Amino acid sequence: DGEDAGVGSVLPWGATCELAGVGTVPEARRRGVAATLSSVLVRDHFARGGDLMWLTPGTDEARATYEVIGFRVAGVAYHYVEREVHQT
Repeated sequence: DGEDAGVGSVLPWGATCELAGVGTVPEARRRGVAATLSSVLVRDHFARGGDLMWLTPGTDEARATYEVIGFRVAGVAYHYVEREVHQT
């Protein structure tokens, strides 16, 4: 209806690019907005000569969306988060 339904961004670094910040407004969810938007951004990256695109899905639902458009698990990332230690 001419209203924005989603947003996404890419963070290019040479021929490598991260797909990030993909989101859909609540009233447009489950209509393929994220998948369509992501597909367009991926296609554009490769059309410009890119050779790798990666992402880190925030949820299992997001992971499933990205797998539908062709992304596959390629490894595991580990993150260290420093936490305050509470002593009793």
